[in-house]
Amino acid sequence: SNDNDSYYSYVDNYLYGVKTGTKWQCIEYARRWLFIRKGCIFKDASMGAQMWDQLSYVERVIDGKLFPLKRYSNGSPKPSKKGSLLIYKQTSDFPVSHVTIIVDTVITFISHLGSNKI
Repeated sequence: SNDNDSYYSYVDNYLYGVKTGTKWQCIEYARRWLFIRKGCIFKDASMGAQMWDQLSYVERVIDGKLFPLKRYSNGSPKPSKKGSLLIYKQTSDFPVSHVTIIVDTVITFISHLGSNKI
């Protein structure tokens, strides 16, 4: 992170008393964005690739209500939606994978936000 792929802060970040994750990491950024925008968080994952297999819901912080997540693989006929998590699979280029948030869609492309350089 911060233009240094080998940097890991080991510092937990909190927003309004809610733990969002390890500072400067993509999972923390995605969780913080979801908390700010939707009032929800998801359970911890040590890397983006785990999110695809392990996350099945997000939880609304104020009342604990669970909202199911839907998974759509790359190449799905369903187009990406604004506000969705984009989870990159684990590869040699991304050994711990990556996650970003889709912030805009147009017929032929998407715009997304995330922490860490890719």
